[in-house]
Amino acid sequence: MILAVAALVVAMPSKAENKFQIGIKAQGNLVVNDVNDLKNTNITKGESYSGFSAGVVLKTPSLLGFSLNLSGLYSWNNQKIEDTTIKQNFIDVPLNLRWQFGFKNFGIFLQAGYEFDFNIGSKEYKIESKDAQGVVTEMGDFIANKTRQGANLGLGVMLFGHLEVAANYHWSFGDDSELKDALDNIKDIKLGTQQLQLGVAYYF
Repeated sequence: MILAVAALVVAMPSKAENKFQIGIKAQGNLVVNDVNDLKNTNITKGESYSGFSAGVVLKTPSLLGFSLNLSGLYSWNNQKIEDTTIKQNFIDVPLNLRWQFGFKNFGIFLQAGYEFDFNIGSKEYKIESKDAQGVVTEMGDFIANKTRQGANLGLGVMLFGHLEVAANYHWSFGDDSELKDALDNIKDIKLGTQQLQLGVAYYF
């Protein structure tokens, strides 16, 4: 009986799970473009890029282990296409449904949800390629959409009701950018993105 009571006490949700919590969040983003159409072209770079996101996060009280998690993040990414560096800046707004289980000071959670992002940076870039002699050739235009949408699926751990470590997989709905090429052998190419995100958050 003593062991059963002790196990019940340990497994009880922490006080932090029964109230609204606001926190700060930071994560690294490894992004892979959906670039199947580029494999038959002479654009040889730009299939992946990296960056980071940081901002605030709000978690609702837990009900039967379920809660909502809403974030507002500033996202910055650099992408290299030929000899042009494309800087993308977004405000990301993911809303995830989370299910957490475990012990009082150690919980495991699964989450899934929807994300809407706003492009606050430059939306058009000229793609240029430079050969060994320094001759520059214009490859075309990179055009990013004003907004993008996607879905999230992830898991993580919550320590002591305050510290969160998580991994998340994000994929875009449809296309969030395109390449309009000036060369005859490359057609306009639509690009979607897939992101592997590793992050930490601290809730107050």
